[in-house]
Amino acid sequence: TGVWQEFGEMKFQTKEDVPAEWGNPDTTKPRWVVTRYVPWTSWKAGAQQWGLSSVRQGENSGTITHEIAHLTFRIGDNNNNPYVEPYRRVGSGPWDLMDRGSFNGPGGPHRRWVVPASEGAFMPAGLMLRSRIMLGFVRPESVLALNRNGLARSGLVVATVVARAVEPGPGALAGITVALDGDAPQDRTPACDIARDPLCAGAPNWNYYSLEVVQRIGYDSFTPDGGVLIAKNKIKPDNSCGYGCFTWVIDAHPEDIKMADFKRPDGTPVMRTIADYRQLNDALFHAGLNSASQYEWEDTPNRLHFYVIDVHKDAAGVLSYTVGVRSLDWQPGAGSQARGVALAAPAGQKLAGPAGFVNFTLKNTGAAGATDPSLHPRDATAYLSADIYRLSVSVDRPEWSAQLQNALAAVKFGESMSVPVYVTRAPGSAGSAAVTLKAASESDASKTATATWTVSAGASKR
Repeated sequence: TGVWQEFGEMKFQTKEDVPAEWGNPDTTKPRWVVTRYVPWTSWKAGAQQWGLSSVRQGENSGTITHEIAHLTFRIGDNNNNPYVEPYRRVGSGPWDLMDRGSFNGPGGPHRRWVVPASEGAFMPAGLMLRSRIMLGFVRPESVLALNRNGLARSGLVVATVVARAVEPGPGALAGITVALDGDAPQDRTPACDIARDPLCAGAPNWNYYSLEVVQRIGYDSFTPDGGVLIAKNKIKPDNSCGYGCFTWVIDAHPEDIKMADFKRPDGTPVMRTIADYRQLNDALFHAGLNSASQYEWEDTPNRLHFYVIDVHKDAAGVLSYTVGVRSLDWQPGAGSQARGVALAAPAGQKLAGPAGFVNFTLKNTGAAGATDPSLHPRDATAYLSADIYRLSVSVDRPEWSAQLQNALAAVKFGESMSVPVYVTRAPGSAGSAAVTLKAASESDASKTATATWTVSAGASKR
């Protein structure tokens, strides 16, 4: 499959342009052949056997790994055909060995034919969390298992998840799952038509969400990004996506990526189809503002809200993210926790020059309470000890500006954290301005706090 495009439409303008040396030795036959994916290729590129459960010599290593996983672990494909209409979005794309993550490597899909196999598909992605759980590749205690209905009673959860390419240490999490439990239909996503909507995920029969972290190390070295990977999953695969699907990545950028796939021999660019697996290259969620991605995602029909709150690296450079999830059906006062928030403006700091930053202090004035440990598949009490706050900042002078690194903050009950606010002023601006920070609890919108810092060009005061 790695040669059909490369030595077909990428090399020859039309099928009639295939020269004799690339054609059928029987000159009475066409010099081109039909393929499983693209409409045609040169006879020589299509002459090799495909299928019949065999692995050909010179096959790229990613495809071999993918095929061995079928045989050894009895996992099906989670991929599509991106070249035929009606277009249907890929399931998990570059993030999963059982999708086109098997193509990951230098040069991408169009360099899979190189021998030795040192370019495209040289280093396939790992398995996504659903498959790793199913196969026992992660310990049960390394996955925080939650229920949607449990979240509606326990309150929101905050946890830190480590990159999936490393073995999580004691007490660390490899991922989070959230079961869509409750009365039927458990998946309340509105129905869509895969024949009309290329982004349709098929029948609304997904069973649970998963969150995991991708870092470009180890088997994820050639994934296109690092960040938080959110997906919905099925316990049993089916064909409702238009192919055998069991994991559907939530795309932080569902719009067309608008990037070229290749150039025809005459130089005409051919764009990636909406079904191309590389449409998910920008699917990961990132922490913070101006990160080139999103930091939260809400599934309103299924009453869940996911947060990407902060990013960390340990001394060895291993990535982890603080993430959160809450039920939209949570009602303030439903749980045993008391919610509250306080903000304090900085004191005694000066703004030297046209720009600088100051630290406000954000405190969780709420209090933890006892929670029924049976609300979730495993006791989640340790992850119910914080609140998530939404932050916003304003300044009262148009010549001055104030910005935040992050619109979200997670603080444990009774604890405090610094919130940096970056301030700039234009030449000739007013001598002073009032910078106001606001924090609102995501658990109880009535719990808010504000603090104002009055800043001047050469000095500051509270």
